[in-house]
Amino acid sequence: MLKVEFLPKFSVSGIWKRWRESYPTEGSKADGAITVFTGVSMTIMNIEQIYDMVHSHDTLVYCI
Repeated sequence: MLKVEFLPKFSVSGIWKRWRESYPTEGSKADGAITVFTGVSMTIMNIEQIYDMVHSHDTLVYCI
């Protein structure tokens, strides 16, 4: 089944939360998991910056 989800507003933490829900543990995929993500280039750049920041410091960052 194909499903399209629209977020009411841009939220890096909301997007990361949805990704984590889709793949709760390494190698597993939840029902209704996101398999494709698309967005405007600025959105994707913001997500990449947060990802790099979290993984370069081995810390969990909450963005609000």
